[in-house]
Amino acid sequence: MSILSLENSLIWSWANTSKYLKKILTEKYVRMLIIPGVRISDDLIDFFDIILCQNVDKLKLMKLSKKILCRSGGMHIGEKPNRFEKQISKVGGIIATNHELGEIARKSNSNVIEISNGTDLTKFRPLPKTKKTKKFVLGFAGNITGGGRIYKGWKYFADVRNYLYLQTDEVICNWKNQIPHKDMPEKFFAKIDCLILPSVNEGCSHIIMEALACGVPVICTKVGYHGENLTDRKNVLFVERDSQDIEKRVLELMNSRELREKLSKNGRLFAEKNHNIIEIAKQYEKAIKMIRSKNG
Repeated sequence: MSILSLENSLIWSWANTSKYLKKILTEKYVRMLIIPGVRISDDLIDFFDIILCQNVDKLKLMKLSKKILCRSGGMHIGEKPNRFEKQISKVGGIIATNHELGEIARKSNSNVIEISNGTDLTKFRPLPKTKKTKKFVLGFAGNITGGGRIYKGWKYFADVRNYLYLQTDEVICNWKNQIPHKDMPEKFFAKIDCLILPSVNEGCSHIIMEALACGVPVICTKVGYHGENLTDRKNVLFVERDSQDIEKRVLELMNSRELREKLSKNGRLFAEKNHNIIEIAKQYEKAIKMIRSKNG
């Protein structure tokens, strides 16, 4: 069996799983970086037995086939949940990164498998703090260009940072000062006391997943995979997209070492149970074999 993985990036998102999937598969496995907006050749689709597609929006740019297994990530502002209904109905299966996306996909395709994103828990792990200040350090990471600025809730992070500037410091990772992914444990997570991500929506947030794996307390909105599966005050602090609500939670963390340690410990345990990249890759392997068996 030959497998082609079509990826938006060779570093982030699905590609993280793809790298480990390649290690455990015995079949021919090819990874291909695709250029946004460029149509995928029909010859490529016909040549391989299984096509793994990172995002449903790419289905518009390729020959639809039952040999395609497509990953469904998060929705963006203004997008309709069933915007790719026609395309989804014609492929072999959908990988949904959370239950909400799975329910949307099931309206168009009966072969839907819910699989979270994964990370390398040996690389993303709790490390000794390396911050150079005694202040409580807030962290934010995300693409805040264009609509991403609203989507990721940058305004609320900036408000809280300004409110608490005498008591806190911050480490920010975005398109202007992108930290290489391999360096994130040491250069980002080891320098912050909590991660703040007040997103409109998420599929399965990589930055939250990696923060949990690194034992960093997370303050976020109750959306996406982590909104469905984390528990407030046990392994996360949920907030509204409201600056005062976020400020209240930050002050609570600042003033309670016990709460910080609880969230750190339980966040890591959650990552170990749900985000182990090897186990996630094995789930993808099962999904691939299921689609293959259905196609004969």
